Amino acid sequence: MNIACPCCGRPIANADDSLRWNPVTRTLAGRGTFTEMTVVEAAMFDVLWTSRPTGKRVGSQEIASQSYGHCGGPLSVRVRVCETLQRVGDLLAPFGLSIDTSRGRCGGYRLVDHRAERQAA
Repeated sequence: MNIACPCCGRPIANADDSLRWNPVTRTLAGRGTFTEMTVVEAAMFDVLWTSRPTGKRVGSQEIASQSYGHCGGPLSVRVRVCETLQRVGDLLAPFGLSIDTSRGRCGGYRLVDHRAERQAA
């Protein structure tokens, strides 16, 4: 299956079940769909994407420091991370991905690939 690039209209080669993340262009492609993210959304997604192979949860402070640097107090940063990750989660749904949230001492965020889970079952 080929999908068209929203910028130039040319087909994206190998638009199969695999996902391709390009942090430079802030685009995620594959599984028959394509999305572009804002700078902050892409920075947050990149932290989750990088930790994806290990399944490691990433804390809001780590996400915030990668995305915003040092702006605002801890509460305002957590609120921004939460709001932005909700928007990113909406962008990821067509890809069969979601962001798993866990609260508490060992909490954090983790990227979940529902298609891979179904194939493993």
